[in-house]
Amino acid sequence: MLAGVMHMLRITLLGVLLALAAFPALAAEQCPRPPGIPEPRLEFSVTQSQLVLHHDVDLLGLPRVQGHVETVPPGWALQGLTFSNDKLEIGISWRIQRFSNGNVCLWIDKVTATLGLPELQVYVAANYPEGSCEYRAILAHENRHVAINRDTVQAHVPAIRQSLLDGIRASNPLFLSTEPDKQLLARRLQSFTNMELQVMRAELRQRNGAIDTPEAYRQQQKDSGCRNWKMK
Repeated sequence: MLAGVMHMLRITLLGVLLALAAFPALAAEQCPRPPGIPEPRLEFSVTQSQLVLHHDVDLLGLPRVQGHVETVPPGWALQGLTFSNDKLEIGISWRIQRFSNGNVCLWIDKVTATLGLPELQVYVAANYPEGSCEYRAILAHENRHVAINRDTVQAHVPAIRQSLLDGIRASNPLFLSTEPDKQLLARRLQSFTNMELQVMRAELRQRNGAIDTPEAYRQQQKDSGCRNWKMK
């Protein structure tokens, strides 16, 4: 099922990438390569996030926290949270040729891309004292989410990096009628990675959801040995 979803995502976004790829042919005609212009460089890194543990939000407050990866089944209590760590930040530097009519030829010098965030936020419900059986069991569950996020992101790095390289090649040079805008250019490069990012996020949802099922919760409660733990 996951493979089918990924295939559909790739097909859906293929047309967008084909449209974006139509620009370089025209740009190459209007922007002959000047002597001495080096090939663009890509610096791609994955952030080794620091885990930040929160123990100050209770069972009533956890459902109001936004941006996490938990999908608790109806009727079950949300007792811990782990945030996603799949953000891609792109920076770009370039050199340009200006023409008397106001047109500009832009040549990419360097692209920096960072996947992940400096901090990974994890919550354990404040109702359970630190070190208690329930606290340890919930934290162990959240650590499984952390491992899933880390391993899934790492597995998709080659495809995301390659898609960004494709975007750089399709954007070097760019023929512009106005001065370049850093945010617009970064979004253009980001658009080449969107397909692989969506595929990765679909896998994250599937893999995280697999340990957030009634069956998985019941087994977790059984394995924990916590006598008074109510998960519903």
